[in-house]
Amino acid sequence: MASHSGAGTRHRTHHHYLKGLLWCDRCKRRFIVQRAKGRSGGIYYYFFCIGRQDGSCDHPYVPVEVMEQAVIDHYGTAVHLPAAFRQEVRAQVDAAIAESGELSSELRERYQNRLEALERKEDYYLDLAGEEGWPKDKLRNKIQAIRAERARITASLERAERQLDTGKQVFTNALDLLDHPQVMYERGNEQVRTILNRAFFARLYVDGRKVTGQELREPFNVLVGAYDVLYRHGEVLPQGPAYYRRGGAPGSAQSQRRITSLGIRCIASRPYGGLRE
Repeated sequence: MASHSGAGTRHRTHHHYLKGLLWCDRCKRRFIVQRAKGRSGGIYYYFFCIGRQDGSCDHPYVPVEVMEQAVIDHYGTAVHLPAAFRQEVRAQVDAAIAESGELSSELRERYQNRLEALERKEDYYLDLAGEEGWPKDKLRNKIQAIRAERARITASLERAERQLDTGKQVFTNALDLLDHPQVMYERGNEQVRTILNRAFFARLYVDGRKVTGQELREPFNVLVGAYDVLYRHGEVLPQGPAYYRRGGAPGSAQSQRRITSLGIRCIASRPYGGLRE
């Protein structure tokens, strides 16, 4: 939440956990929350599009409780992925990690050979430094250069291993959140809902009293996008179908190659430090 800086929200008088997340699907401008007093003297809150202020948008006012329910309803379909697809992604991410691990083992072996060669060279220069007549400054510079290269190699190995571990952790955590997102959101308090909204969405677009569009954050945009491309094609499929319309059956060679490519690309391309937190 801190890393996203409140999605650009300026929290003034009226705070709400949906503030900064909702955007008008008609004019693509932000919704803000407003306090009002009814004729009976009661206080109530509502969301309205800031386009109403300059007359550029005619979106009606939406009571806060109506907007809250609209977001709950949206969680039922927004990030819903069939269990069979999520299970396949887990398996193929593990396969991608294993494959990357094999590749990194070769790289690690080359690095290890280089480290051993540098250690031998350093010992050689240290022996020379103990003898008379050798230029001490030049030997010192060579030893420092060897130690600097050794430090770079060690740091590269550690960084590569951390990136793979973090990437897998992010994907695993993301898939865990996709098990029952609507139930988790509906039962959560304001803090839980705020965290889930920040994790899943960059924006939610509203028209009338419904959420009509979304911009997902990583890695959920990758997961949902992959499912849309490979299987959905405009139709929400039932849980665990025997065969999807396109892309091959779950677990087929064609499907596995595509999901493995997805896993390798997403895990290896980014450190995911902020998402891990």
